[in-house]
Amino acid sequence: MNYQFRKNIYYKKASDKKSNPDVEIKKNIVDKDRNINVFEKSNNVYFAVTDNVPQTVRSQNDLVLPKDKPINNLQQMALSKLNERNDFINNNMPIKQKILVDESTTKDLPANLNLKQNYAEENNKEIEQNKLRHKNIINNLKNLGIINQ
Repeated sequence: MNYQFRKNIYYKKASDKKSNPDVEIKKNIVDKDRNINVFEKSNNVYFAVTDNVPQTVRSQNDLVLPKDKPINNLQQMALSKLNERNDFINNNMPIKQKILVDESTTKDLPANLNLKQNYAEENNKEIEQNKLRHKNIINNLKNLGIINQ
C-alpha cells in the first residue's frame, strides 16, 4: 500500500471501525473464481469481418485482407446503369397527361367498356336492394308488433 494512503487519517478510521462482512464474502468468492478461471492466449480469429479466415495466425500480416482489383471501366458502367434507369422510368412510370374523351366516342363503345357508367349503375342497383331489404325488415317488425306503427 502506498505510504501516503496509509498515512491518511480518514482511511485509518474507516478501516479500523467499519467492516462489511457481506462484501468481504462476495469478494472472496470472486477472487476464488478469478484464480480458477485462468485465461489462455489463443490465435483464433474472433468475429471475422469476411468469410476469408486463416487457419493459423502467426503475425498481423496473416490477417491483412486482400485489396480489391481496381475497376478500369467505372465511368462506362455508371453510364450504362444511368441508361438502364432512364429506360425503366420511360417504360414503367405512369403518364401524367390527361386524356380528353368526347361523349360521342363513349356512346359508340360497347356496354362493358363504358366502365364509369357501369359502376354507377351497379352501385345504384345495390343501394335500391338495400333499401328494399330494410323496408321489408321494418314491415315484418311492425306486423309482429315489436315496433309501434
